[in-house]
Amino acid sequence: MNMKNLFVSLLVVLCFPAIAQNWELVWYDEFNGSKLDMGKWNYETGNGEGGWGTGQLDYCTSRKENVDVRNGKLVITLREEDYGGFNYTSGRINSRDKYFVKYGKIEARIKVPAGRGIGSAFWMLPQFEKYGWWPRSGEIDIMETNGHEHHINYGTVHYMQWDGHQYKGNEVKTEGDLTTGMHDYTFIWDENSMKWYLDGKFYNEFFIKEPIDGRKPFNEEFFFIISGGIGSNFSGKVIDDKLLPQTYEVDYVRVYKEFDSPVLTFAKTSGSGREIELSFSEELKWLEKFFKDFEIKDQAQILTVTNASMKYRDNHTLVLQLTNPVTKKSELTLSYKGDTIKSIRNQALKKFNNVFIINNSEGASPVLTNAITGKDSYSVELNMSKALAGENPKPEDFILKANGQENKINSAEINKSMPGMIILHASQPLFQSDTIIVSYRGTGLESFDKGTLKPFADVAVSNSLSKKFVVPGKIEAEDYIAELGVMAELCKDEGGEKNLGYIEDNDWMEYEIYVKKAGKYRIEYRASSESAGGVISLKTGNLMLIRTILKPTSSWQTWTTISSDAFELASGMHRIRITAEKGGFNLNWLNFIEE
Repeated sequence: MNMKNLFVSLLVVLCFPAIAQNWELVWYDEFNGSKLDMGKWNYETGNGEGGWGTGQLDYCTSRKENVDVRNGKLVITLREEDYGGFNYTSGRINSRDKYFVKYGKIEARIKVPAGRGIGSAFWMLPQFEKYGWWPRSGEIDIMETNGHEHHINYGTVHYMQWDGHQYKGNEVKTEGDLTTGMHDYTFIWDENSMKWYLDGKFYNEFFIKEPIDGRKPFNEEFFFIISGGIGSNFSGKVIDDKLLPQTYEVDYVRVYKEFDSPVLTFAKTSGSGREIELSFSEELKWLEKFFKDFEIKDQAQILTVTNASMKYRDNHTLVLQLTNPVTKKSELTLSYKGDTIKSIRNQALKKFNNVFIINNSEGASPVLTNAITGKDSYSVELNMSKALAGENPKPEDFILKANGQENKINSAEINKSMPGMIILHASQPLFQSDTIIVSYRGTGLESFDKGTLKPFADVAVSNSLSKKFVVPGKIEAEDYIAELGVMAELCKDEGGEKNLGYIEDNDWMEYEIYVKKAGKYRIEYRASSESAGGVISLKTGNLMLIRTILKPTSSWQTWTTISSDAFELASGMHRIRITAEKGGFNLNWLNFIEE
């Protein structure tokens, strides 16, 4: 079997569990009555702390004028009126303590309100705040809109990392007008990732399998919030009063749990070669003689299966007994041609053909099971089916390419604590946007039982790197990797969709940069300030690089470019921090220029 095809075949097995098979409705509100179901929802009233934490200008009430159920829909009406000391009213409900969920498919059919400064959201907050107050325990925004962007929805998560507020999201543009008709918002969530869809179109994914600074906030229970708002930091403080009142309408909210057909996730032989272990995504029912529905081939030869059993205390794994052991030269495939195997939820295993079986018998060649970017911007990790032995491999035996260009490998090593992993160290950094492939052309790398790794070509490397920027070059201010105290808002600067605002004394943002060449640089700040101006400092580690004074520009959305003095930057990767030693300004972008 060609090594590249073998690897692709293996990936087919490993990726199967991501494919949903069956969904069961477990909670819903169709809003078919004449009033809000208080067994499912709570009203939130008032303006909250700091305008619900986002500077909103409206007062939320429980009146039917603002929150009503009619014609099979929840209707939240946003109004211009004097109430509770505010000039606007709106509505906000949540399901805290009444319904909260961890994992599943969440659907809502929604028409959003229109108008500049008018926002709406269908979102989630943690029921138990296991890791502390916002954003430590996370926030999930399934639907978030600005009323003047009739064709754009935002899907985002908020969390804390490196002691600063982080958010990651994406926007989706649709041909349909979100403010004039109903549209379908779908969020699919499991222990590994969260995915966002609008009208069936996938547009965002956030991976949650790995901890964030030791925390896993998105593997906990969350409750729902449905809210309309006027004049928030996100939607802006300029309001289209003439368009009010506006309605935010929800046809339904539905929650489904996923009950998959069992899927084969891994197939491998034992070290003796007499058994084959099959691991499945679901627990299985035990059936006598079900193993007769499996066909195992060693190239063209069909092998005889004499018996089968569940692995001890593991109903996800079947163990097939072979009459004769496989050899180190065996190339095995598995097919399932029956209809008898079912999960404990009574879902049937679907038929499949010629799935690759990893040969772990003594002396068989180790197999590359996956390739991923490492913990820094220069490394790639190659995971093998067997522990490796002997000296470290030669770096020249591997070829690493990013976007079709070869990236020289300085060194290669077997991970001492995990000898089934080879770590490649590249000479040039890798970036989030890179398409990365790896090849092996050596002959001397062996497993602990004398199996020889076979050459392979152009295997895709899974890229999980965070965003980094190349210097010289421009950085949008909101593309930080960590921050303290700042917030993104709509920007009126030419070419600027968002800027950072609400920057006060000692607030900061951090970015990762790669400096191509050591030398002198200066930095341009695109900034605005109504009256106070400000002072910005730039640091890398504990080294102060430069301080720059920002002058007032007469308004928060009147922009100017301020240039710093020149400073020295060493080549290579840097984590830089921009600190507002004196706040009172907005920031749109920063641009590093070589002197």
